[in-house]
Amino acid sequence: MRSRQFAYLVILLIGLALAAPVVCADKQPMSDGPPLLLEDHMGEINRAMRRLKRRLADSEQIDMSLALVATIQEHSLAAKAMVPTMAEDIEPAKRQTFITAYRRKMINLIQGLLILEDHLLTGQGQLALAAYGDIRRIQKEGHYSFRKSDE
Repeated sequence: MRSRQFAYLVILLIGLALAAPVVCADKQPMSDGPPLLLEDHMGEINRAMRRLKRRLADSEQIDMSLALVATIQEHSLAAKAMVPTMAEDIEPAKRQTFITAYRRKMINLIQGLLILEDHLLTGQGQLALAAYGDIRRIQKEGHYSFRKSDE
C-alpha cells in the first residue's frame, strides 16, 4: 500500500512538472503576484472543480479536463503545506494533531486527483466520473472538519 502511495506521489510530481506550462487561457500562473492565502487556493480548487464537472462527460474536452486537473493539483499541493486558520482556535496540545489530520486529508485529495488524471489519460470516462465523486466527498469532509463555520 505504501509503495502505491509513493508511486502516486511520484506521478503527481512528474505531472506537475510537465503540466507547469499548461495554463488555462483565463488564468495566469500561480507564481505571478503576491503569495496566495489558503483560502485563495481553496477558492481556485473549487472554481476548477466546477468547471471540470461540466467537462468530464465530454470526451472531446479531454485536454481542458487535464489542464483543470493540473490546476487543482497545483493548488492542492500548495494548500497542503499551509495551516488552516481554524488551527488558531485549537488548544496548543491538540493543534499538531489537527494540522496532521488536515495534511492527511489533503494527501487523500491529491491521491484522488492522480487517480482521476490516470482515468482521463486512459480514456476511462465512467471511472473518471466516479473518481470525481470521490474527490468531491473528500472535499466536503475536509470542509466540514477544517474550515471555520463562518467561511
